[in-house]
Amino acid sequence: MQSCIDSKVFSEIIIACDSDKYISYLKKIIKDHLNITFYKRSKKSSLNNSQTEEVLLEILRKKKIKNTICALVQATSPLIDKKDIKDSFNYFLKKKI
Repeated sequence: MQSCIDSKVFSEIIIACDSDKYISYLKKIIKDHLNITFYKRSKKSSLNNSQTEEVLLEILRKKKIKNTICALVQATSPLIDKKDIKDSFNYFLKKKI
């Protein structure tokens, strides 16, 4: 999460979670970042066998996000740093992927 903030390439960072307790905790420690919003996953997308794509599509539909660049940075990839994010974003823009 900190790498996403430090990269300064995102106009909005959405943290998806199925736990009110975890969302409440995160809100306390990152309250100074205005471009971070929280998304409470539905019961359907919070199942053990739910796919990441299902969560992404749910967020895009519910928040009515269209025609924009969307990136997925998983909490299970803690070694990603701001340089990785910036380099990937710039590569994406350069190659017009």
